[in-house]
Amino acid sequence: MALVINTNMASLNAQRILGSTSAEQGTAMERLTSGLRINRAADDAAGLAVVTGMTTQIRGTDMAIRNANDGISIAQTIDGSSEEIVDILQRVRELGIQSLNDTYSDVNREQMDLEVQQLKLEMDRIAVTTKFNGRPIMADELGIGLQVGWETTGNDRIVVNTKDMSTAELSNFSAYLLAPPAADLLVGESFIVDVGATLLGAAENITVGPATEDLTPQQVHEQLAALINDNANLKEAGVTAEYNPVDGTIMLVSTITDLVAADYAAGAATDLGIGVVTQDYDISVNSINILTQEDATRAINTVDRALEIVNEYRAEVGALQNRLEYTVSNLSNINENMNAARSRVLDADFAKESANLARTQVLQQAGMSMLGQANQQSQSVLSLLQ
Repeated sequence: MALVINTNMASLNAQRILGSTSAEQGTAMERLTSGLRINRAADDAAGLAVVTGMTTQIRGTDMAIRNANDGISIAQTIDGSSEEIVDILQRVRELGIQSLNDTYSDVNREQMDLEVQQLKLEMDRIAVTTKFNGRPIMADELGIGLQVGWETTGNDRIVVNTKDMSTAELSNFSAYLLAPPAADLLVGESFIVDVGATLLGAAENITVGPATEDLTPQQVHEQLAALINDNANLKEAGVTAEYNPVDGTIMLVSTITDLVAADYAAGAATDLGIGVVTQDYDISVNSINILTQEDATRAINTVDRALEIVNEYRAEVGALQNRLEYTVSNLSNINENMNAARSRVLDADFAKESANLARTQVLQQAGMSMLGQANQQSQSVLSLLQ
């Protein structure tokens, strides 16, 4: 090998290796300082793309967990106010039972009814003032959508359905009051009743009789109510008949859709023969009073239907709350696992990086020493010139 001065190959080689060692040392120090294995795209381009997608999912699930917890809070708010409404309805029913007792006068019933009317006002106040973040949740039929996923598909949303709990809407079934039949139509005759044509699309004929003995109007209506309630087609259509022994009337109720008074009255005029539809009867909680025994009976029946509605809705809200709790649990599980997966790709291994730092520090010291010796190597040429 030629002995030269202008080009010191040993020094150049030492500089190149020392530069590489310094770069590795800088990378190790950067990772130990930031705690991240990937600090720029050049560190791991593919890994950075994976980490970005994982971060999107993690931050999305963080917010989805908050959204689902908001839904749980809505359900809890609805259930708490619904419980108060149930207590009010139970008290109204108690007063109705009290009003049915013959030991009380009309004046006494008026005094009882004062409390009933105040309780109705309180129900309406609760319905209007129960809000979540300013939105009424018991005064309207709403569908409150909860974003419980990090994407935008239908599976990432859960809807909380609210219900109008005001007295005007609660238990507001469609009902028609049938008057007692005329007594002179009852002797040894068979009567055909045209019920439910509007709901069923065709008349549902129910025969009362033939009577083998004279029946009172109340007895005929009692028999008719029983036959209506035993009819499978009407039962499927949600039509029921409630017989009131106090005044001998039948309350015809639809729990699914409105009966049309005009259509039913037309059928009654031609086929019924034992009474007519006298009115489209309002059986909402807003209409009840206990001023008479007849009013108290209707009030009790209306409250019973209202309690069924509230209890069914509370069951729906409770089931939704349980679902949302599972949703939160699942999102938390996903979030935890995604954080762990991102950590494996993104985070620096301190044991490995500290070892690399120690190694590069030793190599740097050795490289500096070798570079010094390489630079001194050219001095040996001077001995040839002496």
